[in-house]
Amino acid sequence: MSHEVIQPPHQQGLISKSAANSIGIRQFYQLVLSNGQFIDKLNNLMFGKKKAKMMKRIFFTLMLVSLACPGWTQETYRNQFSSAPDTARYEIIQSELGARITLKIDKYDGQVYLLVESGKKLSWQLMAVEKHTQNKATPGKVNYQIFTSGLGVRFTFLLNVNTGATWQLAEHPEYKELFWSALE
Repeated sequence: MSHEVIQPPHQQGLISKSAANSIGIRQFYQLVLSNGQFIDKLNNLMFGKKKAKMMKRIFFTLMLVSLACPGWTQETYRNQFSSAPDTARYEIIQSELGARITLKIDKYDGQVYLLVESGKKLSWQLMAVEKHTQNKATPGKVNYQIFTSGLGVRFTFLLNVNTGATWQLAEHPEYKELFWSALE
């Protein structure tokens, strides 16, 4: 079995040596991927000519199918909810990561409740919120909102929309209960 040595693009005469030295790694890979000869030689070396041709066809077919049918490549679950006016006092928020974090917020006074299950019943449990030096609320108006990220529960925040006072959802290390930790 003979081994073919694959030379870099500048040694194949595809680009000059000075250009090869000045381009970054990203541009090099773009050049390598856009150069069919280099890819063909690499495939032939790895698989043999006949198998390389078949692998190339399979790869491109799979790429076309995955691009044409994005619904097959990922599952998306969206929570459904009705539209409440901006002035609504209460709102329910659920983390995209799961039903474990389902919150109800009183947007006027900043009280947040966690949906808990006791036995076979569901109920709202008032959550502890640490005192914040910048926390001031205007009576009878929306003062608070909750932001939750799909990246992780720790990226869930309670915000006073008037002052910018912010709390982060945290778990008490000893009691293993969720609470709102003040961010200064």
